[in-house]
Amino acid sequence: MTKVNLGKAVLKYRLFEMVFRKKYPSMKVLVLTVGHAHVASTQYRFGQFEAGLRSAGIQLSLRPAVGFNAWSEIVSQDLVIVQKRLMRSSWVKLLRKHARCLIFDTDDAIWHPHSKPHSWWTQVRTRHRLLAITRAANLCTVPNEHLASHLRTDARLVEVVPMALDEAVWYPSFDRAPGPLRVGWAGAPANLTYLELLGDVLREIQLCRPGIELVIYCGKTPNWGDSLKFTHHPFVPGTEADILRSFDIGLLPLPDDAFAAGKSPIKALQYAACGIPCIASPVGATCELVRDGVTGLTAVSSEDWKQALLRLIDDAGERHRLGQAARRCFLQNYTREKVQDRLISCWMSLMIQTSDQTVSSDNCSTSNSSHFNSL
Repeated sequence: MTKVNLGKAVLKYRLFEMVFRKKYPSMKVLVLTVGHAHVASTQYRFGQFEAGLRSAGIQLSLRPAVGFNAWSEIVSQDLVIVQKRLMRSSWVKLLRKHARCLIFDTDDAIWHPHSKPHSWWTQVRTRHRLLAITRAANLCTVPNEHLASHLRTDARLVEVVPMALDEAVWYPSFDRAPGPLRVGWAGAPANLTYLELLGDVLREIQLCRPGIELVIYCGKTPNWGDSLKFTHHPFVPGTEADILRSFDIGLLPLPDDAFAAGKSPIKALQYAACGIPCIASPVGATCELVRDGVTGLTAVSSEDWKQALLRLIDDAGERHRLGQAARRCFLQNYTREKVQDRLISCWMSLMIQTSDQTVSSDNCSTSNSSHFNSL
């Protein structure tokens, strides 16, 4: 995992807090979300911080961006955040007109196609809408440097606010459950196809290391037929952390495309939080989370995957070393508390900066007015 220097961010946050609280004893933040409030992306980026923000004097409201037109409500907000939605430029202009401070946040490369290729018209429209919001926003926030480097071309200011997990929920197993060594994968049904591509590799592993257990946690069963033995745990809300803690090795195969390159895979973070060594595809921002030979292993070809699996299956010391390194990096950079401080620091800094610019502009206007009145 690439270290995000949150130590400086936390210190900056504490200094800003002293100045900020004199001006703003409380703060109101409206997030115009990509979907309803319980969408996973919204929960990971904002929802999970709601209680902590409230304790810090920040009132967080979540409203769907699509269909939003309550412009009078915007005026009363200190910050307005558009989450992962590329809206019409006319909508963005109205939002910019009414918002005191405007932020655009995305945890995906939404300007690239996810499944089927974009038509030429969709490409033009997407580019136009992306420029509209990034140029209008006072700040863009993203979870990784890969996305940040793309947005810096047109945005005024870009800050990296990493993905986060609650360390009270995601932690290593204190006592390993008895049984065979477990190689596991967890994910949504839409991502199951990437695991299925490893079918031949996993069959080879089961032939040469018959004692291992393959564990799948997903709302759908892999389409492997009877040639591959595995234990399937269907998705049940609230059970994911316990299932992952039973893994000895975590798998994270990804497609090598522009959309996947922008993702900060939450599964990589979950494996790290649980102290599980992970084997991942070295695609884009995933390399910021899984550093080959440091916090995990990476694999491209089928042979790479086979050798990486054998390396971890056969070497308990290597599993422990990589898992502990990943866990330490998680605690240093990606806990909910530390990322929340980073988030608040960005918000406070932006509001103070915007406030100072407004005062400077007002003073300039007053000076110009007095000058012209004296003529």
